Amino acid sequence: MILKIAFRTFLRNKLITILNITGLAVGICCALLVFLVAYLHTTYDDYHPLRASTYRIVTNYNYINGDRESAPGVPSTIADAVRKDYPYLDKVALINWYKETQVSSWNPGDTVVPLVKAKEQEAVAFVEPQFFDIFSYKWLQGDAAVLKDSLSAVITKGYAEKYFGTANPIGREMRLDNKIAVKIRGVVDDIPDNTFFRQRIFVSYSSRAAFEPLWTSNWNDTRSFTQCFTVLKDGASAAVYEQDLSKLGTKYLTGDDAKTRSFHIQPLSDVHLNTKYEAYLSKILLWSFALVGLFLIVTACVNFINMSTAQALTRAKEVGVKKTIGATRRQLITQFMLETAVVTLIAVALALLLAWLVLPSLNELFLGVFSVSLKPTLPLVVFLAVIFLFTWVLAGLYPAMVLSGFHPIQALSQKINAKTAGRLSLKRALVILQCVIAYGLIISALTMSEQIRFTKKASMGFDKNGIMVVPIPGTDSARHAAVYQKLKALSTVQEVSLMHTPPAYRSNITNPFYFQKAEPGKETMFNVKRGDENYIKTFGLQLLAGSDFDKADTSVRMIVNETFVKAIPGLAVKDAPGKKIIFNQTEYIIQGVVKDFNINSLRNKIMPCAILNDPKWYRNYALKVSLAGLDNTIKTVEKIWTDEFPEYVYELNFLADHIGKFYVVEEIVQKLIGVFCIIAIIISCLGLYGLIAFVAVQKSREIGVRKTLGASVGNIVNIFIKELAKPLLVGYLIAAPVTFFAMSKWLGGYQYHISIGPGILLVALVIPFVIGLITVSHEALKAAFQNPIKSLKAT
Repeated sequence: MILKIAFRTFLRNKLITILNITGLAVGICCALLVFLVAYLHTTYDDYHPLRASTYRIVTNYNYINGDRESAPGVPSTIADAVRKDYPYLDKVALINWYKETQVSSWNPGDTVVPLVKAKEQEAVAFVEPQFFDIFSYKWLQGDAAVLKDSLSAVITKGYAEKYFGTANPIGREMRLDNKIAVKIRGVVDDIPDNTFFRQRIFVSYSSRAAFEPLWTSNWNDTRSFTQCFTVLKDGASAAVYEQDLSKLGTKYLTGDDAKTRSFHIQPLSDVHLNTKYEAYLSKILLWSFALVGLFLIVTACVNFINMSTAQALTRAKEVGVKKTIGATRRQLITQFMLETAVVTLIAVALALLLAWLVLPSLNELFLGVFSVSLKPTLPLVVFLAVIFLFTWVLAGLYPAMVLSGFHPIQALSQKINAKTAGRLSLKRALVILQCVIAYGLIISALTMSEQIRFTKKASMGFDKNGIMVVPIPGTDSARHAAVYQKLKALSTVQEVSLMHTPPAYRSNITNPFYFQKAEPGKETMFNVKRGDENYIKTFGLQLLAGSDFDKADTSVRMIVNETFVKAIPGLAVKDAPGKKIIFNQTEYIIQGVVKDFNINSLRNKIMPCAILNDPKWYRNYALKVSLAGLDNTIKTVEKIWTDEFPEYVYELNFLADHIGKFYVVEEIVQKLIGVFCIIAIIISCLGLYGLIAFVAVQKSREIGVRKTLGASVGNIVNIFIKELAKPLLVGYLIAAPVTFFAMSKWLGGYQYHISIGPGILLVALVIPFVIGLITVSHEALKAAFQNPIKSLKAT
């Protein structure tokens, strides 16, 4: 019976019911999506049995000039050192992976398995056998012992199917970058999504030297992708381990390295969300999104409260009749709470449908780094139950108390005032809260959008547009030279350079150098770039002193940037050419000085940098091309390359696209904030609608009197505009300074950034006003055109 009454009420108030369900559904959908993302990221690698005692060794740098850096990578030598020095360690394992590796199924004479080759991103890792003792993988074939042998590999089930189809992969071979062939001797099940380790092909660590001939295991070689994981024995103290490890550098490092570098432990649970050590997301960002999700569902509940109590006049007679015939307040509260439960249940169902529709776009937004799903799990069911109860109680209890508390005589005579129908001041306060959230999100979204636009347009000190980067495969210099000459001969190619990496790159190599002579304690850290005599011209770097590399000059020379010169006390740019630099136990002569350029994103300050003409390090062609006829140029370059290197996978990257990836996280966050912003505005407008609807009820007699005395439609509408302006203005005055401070701190993370000017603040102020006016105009005009006799009679 109560349900029948509830649905009859819904049909009688279709618009309010639809708005309530829509508002709650959108809020719950946002909260659900945020929960799915937050739960995924807070449960990374928690399925490993040894997770509580597993630690990664990380490196901190404290330079003499006060600069500080942190890195997840360590020298590969550290593994043997901690095995020997710390008996309280139960397990130690190195892992080293590469950003990009060409993988091919290479089995001469095999008629069962066709040749499959592909460029794999961070999929290939060289690991020590104990890696599989530390981390939990389900073995389908073989075991970790197979990795004791050189040129052995273990592969995941999915990659076994990708490269070998339905054939048994055991005993078959793979080629890596066409450098080494490894034999598959084990298969593990596919890895879950919530793991830090994205690798699918695990190669014995002893094979690393064969794969990378230039690599040597020493204390000076520290790379982000070379990492060491350790497990403490039962009862061992992590605090003791940290204290001992912080002193390890003084034992094995020398000179400034011993002073500047220190090693520390990082719990496995901290690896995924600590951006200090190059994590994808930060805890602060994740919890900020969780807070936004909570705010959105609270604002949706606020709307329900405001619109439900705005119905007081229309439901007053119903309450009066029920109380007259004996209904108790408890019975009325039960009825109203049941109505809210039905609305909330429908909203939850609609939220699940909305989430299902939105999930593909959300997963696409994260570019395959991770994905979330609505697969039924116990945490998801518990969350939905909690969110249902939270929303039901928060949204339903206050309106139920207000409506059930009407006095029968007042209700029947419909003499409902601000006190009996819910205080207007409380409703204003609730709407102000909504406006604060909306304004905060708007200012944040506008600021982030402007900063990202600035980073994309800002000069980095070199040409990034029209630069194509094509890999140089293998080690055959004759083939490399042939392709070089063919590329240089193209009319649409203006410059061609052989290089290791472009001026700005996500991964950079940092080393110490000495000025004039090697003196322990007087090293200076600098970044190393490697390029030929066309490097400066190709990237448009500006020479300030000295000259470019001369192809005929075989002496060991380098070209440095301004900051490199400034790092040497007393040396001027004009005097730098000809000076001697000691690097890697080799004497270099400064050939020239170029204007400073960014080697990384605009978050980082420019550091000392040198370009070396070092052919053995060249890994890419850099082509500066004309944008006219670009499609034909791309096709021609691909044909030249594939004709010469048919055994390799062709790949083309534009430098501008690579640099754009520096800010991929910011772009994702900005898009998410933008979506939250739109949702917050929609929900806030529903709140404003509820407020104005309530004001129309409360001021019905006043409006009737004013119209009787000759007030115009404009005068009446002005009453509602004032009611609209109050929460918007107060919300803005609260949100603007708080958000300005928060976004200023965020911008402080960039060495080069915009300022939050009056333009952003003004646009943020105007947007909700315009949308709010459109939202409440219907209710305001309806009240303004209502017959004053009807208004006076109703009160």
